[in-house]
Amino acid sequence: MAHRCWSTTRTNGMSKTTSHRTAMARRTVWWCALLLCTCACASLEGLRERAEALQPWLVVTRRDLHAHPELGFALSRTTRVVADALRGMGVHDVRYVARNGGVVAEVGRGKPTVVLRADMDALPLQESADNPVKSTVDGRMHACGHDAHTTMLLGAVRLLQERYNASNRAAQGAAEVEEELCPIDPEGSHCGSEKKWPGGTVRFVFQPAEEGRGGAKAAIEDGVMDGAGGTYAIHVWPWLRSGAMATRSGPIMAGAAFFEISIMGRGGHAAAPHATIDPVPAAAAIISSIQTVIAREVNAQKAAIISVTRMETPGNAAVNAVPDEVLLQGTMRTLDVQLFKDLRVRLEKLVQNQATVFGCTAKVGWMEGRAEPAPPTINDGEAQMTAVRGASKLLGAENVEEAEISMASEDFSLFLQKAPGSMLFLGIRNETVGSTRDLHNPGFIMDESVLPIGAALHASVALQWLEEHQSTSEL
Repeated sequence: MAHRCWSTTRTNGMSKTTSHRTAMARRTVWWCALLLCTCACASLEGLRERAEALQPWLVVTRRDLHAHPELGFALSRTTRVVADALRGMGVHDVRYVARNGGVVAEVGRGKPTVVLRADMDALPLQESADNPVKSTVDGRMHACGHDAHTTMLLGAVRLLQERYNASNRAAQGAAEVEEELCPIDPEGSHCGSEKKWPGGTVRFVFQPAEEGRGGAKAAIEDGVMDGAGGTYAIHVWPWLRSGAMATRSGPIMAGAAFFEISIMGRGGHAAAPHATIDPVPAAAAIISSIQTVIAREVNAQKAAIISVTRMETPGNAAVNAVPDEVLLQGTMRTLDVQLFKDLRVRLEKLVQNQATVFGCTAKVGWMEGRAEPAPPTINDGEAQMTAVRGASKLLGAENVEEAEISMASEDFSLFLQKAPGSMLFLGIRNETVGSTRDLHNPGFIMDESVLPIGAALHASVALQWLEEHQSTSEL
């Protein structure tokens, strides 16, 4: 039965007081608002149900990607799988970006434009997990969930392409609607919202080389953020229960830079250290001093980490020889953009000063080209709330939480420098299926029941954003 919201009250010929008419009008507005919420929720429930119906396809897709991991920009098989899937859905404008390691596609037409992004590259790890499907490539593994990210975004494309096509068909065959018919029921049937496309474009970016290789930078240079008014990404999160979503306003993930310190001395026989300039004590002093910087020079209210994670003496395997050189490598992380810049300068000065004390020379490199830096990931407050509203309709408010800040890094931060948006964490912690290991762990296991939730979450957030930004559209 059609629900109508009349602009005037009918009185059956009886006189009504102004206060009674006002009360009736208020009840009418409340009823229409209630129906609007009900219809919107029903529409998103339909989206969730459709996504659940895609579960078998999503699992097959994710397992195929998991079995064939590729690194960095060299994602020839992965991009072929993605592009073929997109074209099979009827998405026509599919193009390659980021040194041909990434894929971009769009659904919709005109402005505004919102960008959904997924990363696709694997890690140089040997898989140890007892998975139903394991990596077929030695020394490579999807241990950060990028195979799931890619699969969920493909699922979102399918959901949104279906909705856009249905909206076009409905628009072509729709009859004129009475002016007084409530907008929540444009067809006088069942709210009409399931087939409605709010207007605008959703751009899907399948990005290569997120794992420190500069994939986001390369994709942005190829124009993936041109004309975008908002942007979102999902990262699977093994510290959050399966099916829940978490996000927050402001910093959500740290910025990260990767350093390499070369300390040069003069080698010689270990029996005559007085005839050498030993770089090993200098290296030890530098490692200790770095932690003093964090403990005594950084405001305790500002999170910062500098970790030396590797130490070697290149070209020297002898245990009875003082080396010529010590090489240190590590990572620097913080949530504050200015502190991120300041710590780079401070580290360089500290290394030079400590090396000089021991009679050595030193230089600091930042590994550009091998491990690209990424600034802190900072969510926009309004964009984050848009995602919360869309997720709450889809998942229920009880499954939407405020995220804890993570000191892990993400080059999606560069997308957020181009348009307001938000990183979203999607929980995959499920002890029943063994999905409890941390990211970047050789034993990482993915809870595949979350795949349709992620696909529907992408789609619902995009639709919510488009609905809220129609005033800026230029269709």
